[in-house]
Amino acid sequence: MKKILFLLLIISLTGLTQIFADHHKNKESKLKIPKSWEEYLSIKRKQKAFGVWSYQGKTTNVWEGIPEGIEYKNTFTTQMSADGSKVLNSHVMKTKDGSILSTGSGMETWDPKRKKIFCSSSGFDGGELYSGSFELIGINAAKEKWKYTETVSGKTYEVMITWKVEAPNKRSQTISRSKDPDNSSTNTFTKQPRKQQTQRQGVILKKGPKFKEQEEVLNAFVKAFVDGNAEDCANLYSKDTIYMIPETTVLSGRDAVLESYKEFFKSRDYEILEMKEPVSEVINFGNWAVIRGTGMDKIRSKEGEESTKNYKWMILSQKQKDGSWKMKWDIFNYDDAY
Repeated sequence: MKKILFLLLIISLTGLTQIFADHHKNKESKLKIPKSWEEYLSIKRKQKAFGVWSYQGKTTNVWEGIPEGIEYKNTFTTQMSADGSKVLNSHVMKTKDGSILSTGSGMETWDPKRKKIFCSSSGFDGGELYSGSFELIGINAAKEKWKYTETVSGKTYEVMITWKVEAPNKRSQTISRSKDPDNSSTNTFTKQPRKQQTQRQGVILKKGPKFKEQEEVLNAFVKAFVDGNAEDCANLYSKDTIYMIPETTVLSGRDAVLESYKEFFKSRDYEILEMKEPVSEVINFGNWAVIRGTGMDKIRSKEGEESTKNYKWMILSQKQKDGSWKMKWDIFNYDDAY
């Protein structure tokens, strides 16, 4: 009787083990197609997929144009584009002596009309140009699967690519030929630590191209101010600018600056004979710059009297996505109590 009970217990435990295994398998297999770009990016972030990944091993015959059995290192980088509309991917496969076996880049983006992810890649395999397109089969926080169709040296073939999260800093990539599933390889990539960025030191400039960039902003401002063009003046400021002028509360935002110039030009009752705002010095920080200088305007009142005012100013300038420079902060004061 004891033997029978023991046997039944083993059978029950075996059944439970199988149930748990099936449950885990079903959970893992629940890949889905994202319904939006935001959902797709959310899943990628949960995977911690962004960064630089590397793998070292030997090549297999799964890829056309790449010989089998060569020791190499594969560095794979995935990152967001500056505008957040694309995921940018790139890879380099190098041998120990530095020869490039394969290199290429691609992108993933969302087509709002078709409501699906589009992904493509191109580069060189064994020195031959290749191009390929990806179709997302499904994705979840632990796994993603793609069907990849590539053309190289006049031959088109298809592979299945599966990425799987193995640990926070490890991802495995399994590649298999669609027509020959036994021809497959699995490589485990390790995430590389981020390089510590050194603090960028400001570079003091009194001439040169970067100095002239700031001079152009000031020259454009002087012209707009003399012309009484409020829109052109305001367009030289960033949307979130801070404008600090004498005897006035701080103005925040380009709209406030625009209204201030409109009111000023509307009430201006004198003629500007001459105006200058020479740049004395620029401290460049890459996409930021601090500029200081002096100013002079010579005017004639409606009564015919001429007078000159001198002042000094300082500006924090920010480079925009279109390459232009805008004034982020602007402050000035007069040399005397005019």
